[in-house]
Amino acid sequence: MKKVILKFSGCKTNADLHNVLKDGFGFPDYYGANADSLYDCLGELGNEKITIKIFGFNSLSQEVKAHALGILKVIGDVHHEKPNIKYKIIS
Repeated sequence: MKKVILKFSGCKTNADLHNVLKDGFGFPDYYGANADSLYDCLGELGNEKITIKIFGFNSLSQEVKAHALGILKVIGDVHHEKPNIKYKIIS
């Protein structure tokens, strides 16, 4: 099982969130830093069990948190197609 730790606590912008995603998952350079690209890249991860732990979500500004909720929706959508990918908000 692969564990991915996402630390959002230092994120001040939506771009910061996507940088954390890119680094955390090891996405390729062509990752487009948007919902469609996130969906595509998560779909390419294969069938290995992946547990995503998210830290710092609750400390995000309202504007950035709104974008982060969209990111969680994408992860949830991928989970419905690939139940091997799960996430949990830790803080």
